[in-house]
Amino acid sequence: MGGYAVLFGKRKIKIFYSVGFYFNYLKTPAIVLIPIWLANEFYQLFSDKGSHIAYVAHIGGLGGGAVLGYASLRFLGGLDKEIFQEKQVYELSIIQEKALDFISNLDMEGGRRYLEMILSKDPRNIDALTHLFNIQKQNPESPQFHEVTRKLFFLLSLKSE
Repeated sequence: MGGYAVLFGKRKIKIFYSVGFYFNYLKTPAIVLIPIWLANEFYQLFSDKGSHIAYVAHIGGLGGGAVLGYASLRFLGGLDKEIFQEKQVYELSIIQEKALDFISNLDMEGGRRYLEMILSKDPRNIDALTHLFNIQKQNPESPQFHEVTRKLFFLLSLKSE
C-alpha cells in the first residue's frame, strides 16, 4: 500500500468507510491514505493489548513500501505507465460509473450500451460482464443472456485456476 500510494499518489481510489451503522464509499488520492493508515496502525498497536496481530510489521511494511516506491521514482525514473495501461483503466472506470448510473436509474438499456462499450475495449473485464449478466438475466430466454453467461463462466473459470 505504501509503494502504491507513492507511485500513484494523485490517482483517486475508492475506499470503503463505516461510522457505526452508516457506511459508504469515498474517492480520495492514494497518497492521503498513508497518514490515515499509519495513524490507524499506531492506534491499534497501543490500544489492542491482547491481540496477536503484528501491527509493527504492518507499519514497517507500509513504510518499507513507501521508501521503495520513492526510490523507484527517484533513481529509476518512475514507472512506465503504459505497462499498467493506467489511462485506459481510468477511462473504463468512468464509462463503468456512467453505466451504473443508468442502471441505478433503472435505465437498463442505457447501462447495457455502456457496459458493451467497456467490453469492446476490454473483453476480459469481469466487473462489466457481471453487471451485463445481471441486466441480461431479466430475459433468461434470450440468446444474449446465454452468450453473456458463457463468457462470464469462462472468465471466472480462468480466474479460479
